[in-house]
Amino acid sequence: MSGSKDKWHWLESCLALSRVYAADSRISLARRYLSEAKAVAEKINSAEHLTEVYRQEYNIERELANYRKALDAYIKSSEYGRQVTNEKNLTHMQNVRVRYERERKAAEISHLHQTWQTEKHSRNIILITVIVSLVLSLITIAFLIYIIYLRSKNQKMMKEIERTRTNFFTNITHEFRTPLTIIISAAQDIQVRNRADKTLQRDSTDIICHGKVLLDLVNQILDIAKISSGLAVTPKWKRGDVIGFITMICEGHLKYAERKDLRIVYGFDVERLEMDFIPSYMIRIVQNLLSNAIKFSYPGSDILVSVKVVPSLEGKSMQLYVCDTGVGMTQEQKDVIFMPFYQAHDDTRNIGSGVGLSLVKLTAEAMGGKVEVHSYPSKGSVFIVTIPIRESEEIPELVDPENYSIDFADSESLTPADDESSNTDAPRILIVEDTPDVARWQMRQLNPEYNFYFASDGEEGINKAMDIVPDLVITDIMMPLMDGYELCRRIRSSELLGHIPVIMVTAKASHEDKIRGIEAGADAYMEKPFHPDELSVRVVKLLEQRQMLRRKFSESPDGFDKIPDEMSFSDKAFVDKLSSVIHEQISSGSLDYENLASEFCVGKTQLNRKVKAITGYTTTEFILQIRISMAKQLLVKTDYSIGDIALRIGMEDVAYFSSLFKKSTGKTPTAFRNR
Repeated sequence: MSGSKDKWHWLESCLALSRVYAADSRISLARRYLSEAKAVAEKINSAEHLTEVYRQEYNIERELANYRKALDAYIKSSEYGRQVTNEKNLTHMQNVRVRYERERKAAEISHLHQTWQTEKHSRNIILITVIVSLVLSLITIAFLIYIIYLRSKNQKMMKEIERTRTNFFTNITHEFRTPLTIIISAAQDIQVRNRADKTLQRDSTDIICHGKVLLDLVNQILDIAKISSGLAVTPKWKRGDVIGFITMICEGHLKYAERKDLRIVYGFDVERLEMDFIPSYMIRIVQNLLSNAIKFSYPGSDILVSVKVVPSLEGKSMQLYVCDTGVGMTQEQKDVIFMPFYQAHDDTRNIGSGVGLSLVKLTAEAMGGKVEVHSYPSKGSVFIVTIPIRESEEIPELVDPENYSIDFADSESLTPADDESSNTDAPRILIVEDTPDVARWQMRQLNPEYNFYFASDGEEGINKAMDIVPDLVITDIMMPLMDGYELCRRIRSSELLGHIPVIMVTAKASHEDKIRGIEAGADAYMEKPFHPDELSVRVVKLLEQRQMLRRKFSESPDGFDKIPDEMSFSDKAFVDKLSSVIHEQISSGSLDYENLASEFCVGKTQLNRKVKAITGYTTTEFILQIRISMAKQLLVKTDYSIGDIALRIGMEDVAYFSSLFKKSTGKTPTAFRNR
C-alpha cells in the first residue's frame, strides 16, 4: 500500500517537473521526466494520469513542430480521457441504482407503516362514532321530552303575554290620544285667534295635519289590539247603500292621488247595493287599500276600484276590488303582508307603520268576510275583499253619509319650489326630502339668505346636484327610487360633486344606521327629531370648513406649487387633473373653456362652480394663476425673453402680461428674474 502511494507521488512529481521544464524550454529534461511519468502511469494503470501524460506530450511535440507525434499523443490523450469519463459514468450509474433501491425499500416500509396507522385510525373513528351516536340519541330523547314540557308551559305563557301585550297597546294608545287631542285643539285655537299672522297659520296648519295623521295611526293600532284580542265591542251594524258609501271614500282621496300624479278610477257593476255593514270598518278597509295603492303606484298610472256581486255559500257576497300597476310584491311578501307591523325589508320607496293591511284583514273578518291579494313584482297588485251580503230581519239603523264624511288627514303637500335669493354668491343648499313639510321646515331653520333647492327623492336629488353643484346637501335616508345612502355614495364617487358636504337627517337612529351613513360618506348624521339650532350650526360649520380650505388654497404663499395638506384626496386629485389639462392646452395653444369642461364631462357653469367651491377662484382666475405659475418657472429656469415667455403661456400682449404678472407677484417679470 505504501509502495503504491510512493509511485503515485513520484508520478505527480514527474508530471509537475515535466511541465516546469517544458515551460522553461528545457525539452530534453521535460521529455525524460514525462517518460518516467508515462512508465509509472502504465505500471499502475491510471487512465486519468495517462490522459495528462499524453496531453503534456502533445503540448511538447506541438511546440517542437512534430505534428505527427503531437497528433498521436492527442489521440491517445482523448482515448484515455473517454475511458476516464466512462469509468466515472459507470460509477455514477451504480451509485444511482444503489440509491434508488435504498429509497424504494424505505418507501415500501413507510407505506406499510402508513397503512397500519390508517387502519388503526379508522377503527378508532368507528368506535368513537358509535359512542357519540349513542350519547346523542340519549340527549335527543331527553331534549324532546324537555321540549314537549316547555311547549305546554309556553302556550300558557304566550296566552298571558298576548293578554298583557293587548292591554299595553290599549293603554298606551289611550295615553297617546289625550295629548294628541290637546295638541290638535291648541293648534286649532291658535289658528283661529291669529288669522293675520301667516307664519303662525302655516305652523299651526302643519301641527294639525300631522297631529291628525298620528291620531289616526294611534286609533288604528288601538283597533288592531282590540280586534286581535277579541275584547273589542263590535260597532253597530247599519243598513245603507254600500256603493254610494265606497264612492264617498274614493272621492275623499282624489286630490291626494292627483298630487301624486295618479288617478283613481271607480266603476261598479250595480248602481246601488243595499246591505248591512259596519260603516267605520268599511272606511278602514277602503281607505287603507287606497292609501296603500297610492304609496306603491308609479306616477302617471291609474288605481281601479270596483264592486261586484257574486254567489257564495251563504247566498250572495260583495267583492271589492282595488287594483294598481305599481311595484307589486313577491310571494314571500304576500305570505306575510297582513301581519301586524310588517314592512318589506328592501323597500325604501314608502315607509309606513305596517298596520293598515293588518287592520283591513281584521275588520273584513269581523264582518264575516276575507281578503285576498294577487301581485307580481313590478306589475302591480290586486286586493279583493269579500263580504257576505246580509239583511237582518230587524231593520237596523240606516247609514247617514253626513255622519261619516271622510276627513282624510293628508300630511303631504307639494314639493317646495326652489327658493333663490337675490345674492347669487350665497351658498346653495340642496334639500332632498320626500316629505315636503319637513323640507320646508328645514329650510326655515337656516339662513334665509341662502339659495335653496329641493328634490323629493334620491334620483331627482343627484340629477339636480349635477345641474346646480350645490355647496351643501341635506338628505333623508328613507326615500323613493334612491335612498339617502345611495345618494351619498353617488356624490362621493362623482368627480364633479365629491367635494360637497352631506348631512343625513333621518328617523333611522340605530348604531348600524349611523355606521352605514358614515361609510357612505356623510359628514354629519342627525336623528329626528332634533333641535332646530343643531341643524343650523352644523350647516354653518361645514360651510365654514369649505370656506377655510378655499382661503388656504387662494392665500398659499407658494401659489400653485403646493396644495394645502388639509384638502381631501379627491379635491387634490381634481386640482391636479385640472392643472395638468390647463398646462397641456396652454402648451399646445388650444386652451378653450368648452374643451376644458368637456375633459370633465360637465358644462362650463358646473365646472366653474366646482373650481370655485374648491379653490375660491373662478375658472378664469384659476387659469390666470396657472399662467403666472408657468411664467415664474420660465423666468427662473430659462433665458427666454419676456415676449417669448408671454407667448408660451398664451398671452400675445407683452404689456398686458407684465401688468398681470406685477399685479399677481408684486414685481415685474424682469425684476422677478433678477431676484
